[in-house]
Formats: sequence, structure tokens, C-alpha cells
Amino acid sequence: MGLAERPVAGAVVYLSAGDYLTTNSLGIIPPYVGSAADGSFELHNVPTGRDLHVYAEAPERRLAGTAVFEIPAEPAETPSIALDLALTVRASVILKNSKGDVLANTSLNIRPVVQGQEMGFAERAAASDDQGRLELDGIVPGLEYAVREAISEERRAANANTRFFQQRMQLAPMPK
Repeated sequence: MGLAERPVAGAVVYLSAGDYLTTNSLGIIPPYVGSAADGSFELHNVPTGRDLHVYAEAPERRLAGTAVFEIPAEPAETPSIALDLALTVRASVILKNSKGDVLANTSLNIRPVVQGQEMGFAERAAASDDQGRLELDGIVPGLEYAVREAISEERRAANANTRFFQQRMQLAPMPK
């Protein structure tokens, strides 16, 4: 794993294989923390016969990348995967709700989405400013992100009929 075939050490690899249930697993694959100096990492408890969605980010989110790998139902050998990371960018977007109102001073949770699969363990907290602007470093250009208003359970229960902000969007377009 790396940038232009240069290995990246210390990258965090997040995985998802969709919803599944086994006798000892509830469809959750914990993130792999810290690729080795040569960029390698070993994954455990990966289900077979499914697509494996991967999101990886280097320390400080300066590099990141995504991929989807098909894991055979009965692999003849342990599959080896390679993931290229690219430079990330700083995103700046104005958030508006469905009525067109700006979401000023709003606490948010942000998750990368890899080909429709939200990468829950890669979630991070952020907030919009008083003008509704969300600014984030470490964004993969062209990648979709799930952006949700961060709501406490008490507030959610007290406002059961309220629709809170939740949207999937590209935070930074692909460069032309």
C-alpha cells in the first residue's frame, strides 16, 4: 500500500463486507491499525464469498484510497491485495437542509462511502461554522461521504418526529 509504489507505514485500513451473520461474528470487521514499514498489512476474520470494501488513510490523512475486492467463496490461497493511496485535499462546502436553510454551528459525523458501503469505523466528528461552512482536511476527491447531524439519544428521543440532517455527497470534486 502506498503512493506511486512507495510504501506507506502506519496507515489505518477500514473494511466492510456488507451485512452478514456467522456463528461468531455480527458482520463487523474491525479496522487494521498500522501498516508495516513496507506498507503491508494482514487482515483477519474477512468473510469469503463477498465483496470487501476497503478505505485506507495514512497518518494525518495526507494520503487515502479506496478499493473493492472480490473474495472468492473458497479461496485456493490467501488473497493478496494492493491499494494505491493518493493525496487528499481540503474540502469546503456550505451545508443546507432540504428547505434550503444553512446548517450553521452544527455538530456532524462524517463517514467515507466506498461504492455504496458506509465505512462506519472511519467516522469522524466535525462541525459547520456560523455560516454553515464545513471545512475538512483529508478528503478523497470524487469520493462520496455520508454527512449526518450528530444527535444525542436524549435529543433524538425528545424530537422523535424531527428529520435531522443526513445526506450523502462529494465533499471535493475530482480534479479535471
